[in-house]
Amino acid sequence: MISNLKSHRPEGYFESELQALDKIANSLFRVLSTAQKSFVHKTLRLSKLQLRELSAVMVEFAEDILNKTGIWKSLERYNQSFFGTPLPFSLAAGQKMPDAPINKSRIHYLLWNKYSELCDGLILSPGHTDLSFLVEEIVQFFDDQIITGFPDNSSIKALMIRPNQYGWDIKKKLLC
Repeated sequence: MISNLKSHRPEGYFESELQALDKIANSLFRVLSTAQKSFVHKTLRLSKLQLRELSAVMVEFAEDILNKTGIWKSLERYNQSFFGTPLPFSLAAGQKMPDAPINKSRIHYLLWNKYSELCDGLILSPGHTDLSFLVEEIVQFFDDQIITGFPDNSSIKALMIRPNQYGWDIKKKLLC
């Protein structure tokens, strides 16, 4: 799985960072593989390749949230200004965001959107039974991993906080 995560790392990343994230992604892949066997419907069942991609996306999401890189926060700010809630269909307008950095509302929103990308033509109800089940499984997984597995530093955050002297500095960050 390192290739999925490695392709999203900027130059100068630490191999130890990649190995730690890869270990978490592989563990999450196993959790997702087991969880989807318990789905009530076949709608959200993914291939191994799709599960690997989903695992990598979820780990990179968690890395962003835990290291306060700001990529996810910018999405929430945009949604707040446009929809009146940071997570449309996952968090009602005016409802308080749960305190935990990786929480059900954020996981739900990410999965709800990612599944529509992974499954061409899928129109997924935010209240889908298997989606709710998977949210619970992933939140539990990350609750366990936050304590033991995530690296303290992020090469993505290091890249994002570098100064932008020229226009291509911004472009380089976006294309990393």
